[in-house]
Amino acid sequence: VSEDLLVPTSNGLIKGRVELTEFTNRTYFAFYGVRYAQPPVGSLRFQAPVPAEPWSDTYDATYEKNYCFQVTTDSEGENEDCLFLNVFSSKKPEQGSLVPVMFFVHGGGFKEGSGLVNAGYGPEFFMDYNVVLVSINYRLGPFGFLATNDGIIPGNAGLKDVHQALQWVHENIAFFGGDPEKVTIFGNSAGSACVSYQLLHPQSQGLFRAAILQSGTALNPWAYQRDQERISFRTAAYMNEKFNSSEQLNSSELLEFLLGADARDIDAASKSLSNTESTANLQIQQGFYYGPVIERHENSPFLTTLPYEGLKNGDYLQVPIMIGTTAEEGLSMLTDYFHWTLADYDSNLKLLVPAGLHISDENLQAEVGALIKQEYTPDAQFQDNILAGIQFHSDQDFSKSLIKDAKLQSSRAPVYFYEFTYHGAMGDFPQELMGAGNVSHGEDQNYIFNRVMWYSQLNNADLSQFSEQDQTVHYRYLKLLVNFATYLDPTPEDDDLLQNIHWPVVQADNFQYLEIGTNLSVGKNPKGDRQLFWEHIFTTYGLEPFETF
Repeated sequence: VSEDLLVPTSNGLIKGRVELTEFTNRTYFAFYGVRYAQPPVGSLRFQAPVPAEPWSDTYDATYEKNYCFQVTTDSEGENEDCLFLNVFSSKKPEQGSLVPVMFFVHGGGFKEGSGLVNAGYGPEFFMDYNVVLVSINYRLGPFGFLATNDGIIPGNAGLKDVHQALQWVHENIAFFGGDPEKVTIFGNSAGSACVSYQLLHPQSQGLFRAAILQSGTALNPWAYQRDQERISFRTAAYMNEKFNSSEQLNSSELLEFLLGADARDIDAASKSLSNTESTANLQIQQGFYYGPVIERHENSPFLTTLPYEGLKNGDYLQVPIMIGTTAEEGLSMLTDYFHWTLADYDSNLKLLVPAGLHISDENLQAEVGALIKQEYTPDAQFQDNILAGIQFHSDQDFSKSLIKDAKLQSSRAPVYFYEFTYHGAMGDFPQELMGAGNVSHGEDQNYIFNRVMWYSQLNNADLSQFSEQDQTVHYRYLKLLVNFATYLDPTPEDDDLLQNIHWPVVQADNFQYLEIGTNLSVGKNPKGDRQLFWEHIFTTYGLEPFETF
């Protein structure tokens, strides 16, 4: 089908493709790998992105380009020159009025993933609606998040990439049929935390009018790094051991050394460091090794406000929010080595205590750790109660922070909270645990993006493989997201597909939320007493000001 498609932009002419959805034969218009910033190489490594230069020839956007370096895997396609985005439209760019834009930020712990179609972010399901979908790459791992406290390596380069992509969309999306005044930014997991950080960035004003946070917020314990300078020096030490002794070394030497290094060597060093120095379980609780930081310097900082304090004090972009969690975010911890983690908890209760509480006294740490253990598994050791371990991780790593985020924002703008509880084959997570909510972290993404699914290896674009109920949940979830992006209200009117439900906003004294299960239903107080328990722990034992929750 791929007849050519030419679109003007502020940088120059772009050539895209006319595509057909694989199983429904619907036409849509695709622009792959559009450059939104200059390659962040040479002296631009670690720096804020610089807008793309104009081009005189026609830019070929008929194929996907590189993705950013991945800390976790090595492959051919990873490259520092990776600041590209995809644009998909369900109607021909020059036809008719402008439509709402949905701008997607992928997850992957700030260290892996990309916005590419072949990474699992196929647009086909969205193309049944009147929206323009944008998905982006942003720098990851050391390239996206290395930082020194003095601003020599400023930090947050990956978050600045997201901001630059939003700028590009603001200036250019009308050429593709999208309305720059109606942009909704959304993401999953670390991508959702990136969305949350855009809310905390003062210069986001005017770039989007709503946000959807799927299983991630800046308040999550993994989404903030308190020790990035040490991690930056330790990364370099894997390449040159002189960086092991930090006394006589300064940031300028570090930067000079890293600018002269090969990107693949930096990538390898980051891999060695994060694989050996800290298990993922600890990083997910205490902060991913390469993550967002507060910038206490003058070098055009992106983030100067502690995330929790910003949301508490209203120091953020107050727009309508849709935010939620899956029934059991921690279920993906159910691996062969999880019992070792649980055994560690049993023998060292301090490991259960969130870094965000700022408890330095070891006796108090042990006391709070004992309270946490008592809450989750009062009558047994963690290693004999896997369900309790899973529930602890669901709450501590994800849900408690998402619920708190919704509460903090609800006093200033409409907040719609959901819990995705539907357990279907389309979720593609084979493991189950008696007593758990059997929807794991990220399962909801399989209902909205077409992809070859991870476990089953099924191509979910062929909906006929799934039960009628799976298909209904797929259509419902998508409709709620698109409604919110279009009307700023996920249930603007009675709708049979949505069971004529009215999704109420969160109120300080009345936390109502939508449960997305076999049916849609309105519930109260997500996670119930366990959420109250965490509120009590932070209020009683935490030392403010908090960064995370």
